[in-house]
Amino acid sequence: MTLATGTPLPGRRACLVAALTALACRHQAPAIRSGDLEFTGAYSFAPVTPDEASVYFRVRNLGASDDTLTGANADIAASAMFHGIIADGAMRRMTRLERIPLPAGGSIILEPGATHLMLMHLTRQPKPGDSIAVDLEFRRRGRVRLTVPVRPYGTGD
Repeated sequence: MTLATGTPLPGRRACLVAALTALACRHQAPAIRSGDLEFTGAYSFAPVTPDEASVYFRVRNLGASDDTLTGANADIAASAMFHGIIADGAMRRMTRLERIPLPAGGSIILEPGATHLMLMHLTRQPKPGDSIAVDLEFRRRGRVRLTVPVRPYGTGD
């Protein structure tokens, strides 16, 4: 907003940035730490099909030792698996990933249109505002539980 002279009102931009940041973060889980692993930005969209949902998050390895993400399960799905996207000529297709390496000092990013956790054979339909309990298995760290908020389909990251 500006004054009649065209001068921006002081502090309005800072308030707008703070409000937009809060809005963007309200449908993501807070950062959690488990040993040397830090998890941020976890969320799932409300599924558009009755049988499948996807989970997205980032995990950073803050330690000095490599780890490997080896599996997952969720309280609302009969099965869960990691999918990656590979180029096949001009096409892109999903492929199952048995494990995802997590080097010391590195990150794994699960996001729409790329690597993601696919939940299949849902036992209930999560709705915006619900949470999904997701257990991740790491070779070194072991099991880590994320509480993943469900947001309306198509809302921004």
